[in-house]
Amino acid sequence: MNNLDKNQVLEVFHKRALNFLTIDNIAYDLFSSDRNDIQKTVDELCSDEVLIKTEGKGKIKDHYALPSYDNIPFKEYMSISGIKVPRVLAHDRPRPEDLNIFFESLARRSASLESEFNKIVEAKLQSYWANIIVLFGIFISLFALIVTFVEKVAVVPGSSFLNVLALNTAQVLPLAVVLAGFVWLLKKWFL
Repeated sequence: MNNLDKNQVLEVFHKRALNFLTIDNIAYDLFSSDRNDIQKTVDELCSDEVLIKTEGKGKIKDHYALPSYDNIPFKEYMSISGIKVPRVLAHDRPRPEDLNIFFESLARRSASLESEFNKIVEAKLQSYWANIIVLFGIFISLFALIVTFVEKVAVVPGSSFLNVLALNTAQVLPLAVVLAGFVWLLKKWFL
């Protein structure tokens, strides 16, 4: 079943007025439509004499056009990155300078996009390096606190292994909780 509206196909011919179109050209504008549906709709429009078909020879594909483009406005220029570039229309011979302007405008736009991308990447890298420096600062500060405030546990001669373990655990446990909280905070912050 053909789900494609004939008006959608005709809109493509109006949009690309004065140029002959192949099924590939039409499919470019109707990218969400099935190519078989496009072909069926174009064939129906040809049998209704709304479109004219020109048979392709060899590797040249069949192409289609409206019988008349009278009273159909057409664009003489297209805009690429704010630069007007002349369209190549049916029966025109592309002028070399038109093609040069087209490629120059593409190159200019590509260069501006690359520049914008580099600025974004550079800003992100600076942000990452700043975060790393902050992390190292916090880590060194915590390590300094641990070294400064943890006293050596005095071991009473004759104490059992479990007594020494319990005393060391009681002294180090608060610091372990603080470090675990720090690691958890870093995980939330960066992941």
